[in-house]
Amino acid sequence: ELVLQFVYHGLRLFLDGWLVFDFVIIILSFTLASVQVIRAFRIFRALRLVTRVKALRNLVEAMFDVMPR
Repeated sequence: ELVLQFVYHGLRLFLDGWLVFDFVIIILSFTLASVQVIRAFRIFRALRLVTRVKALRNLVEAMFDVMPR
């Protein structure tokens, strides 16, 4: 995925904060494979979808609305 993002965006990849976050997490997870904490941060990549896809954002908001406080 990272390679395709780089092919599509080129060096502009580093202007988008979420793409830079993806780049750092993926590179760190490959280079520091023995450190499991880095792999846990990969879940935050999914949060990017919530901010970019309105339907998914609405779904997450609805889930939080029905949860007891």
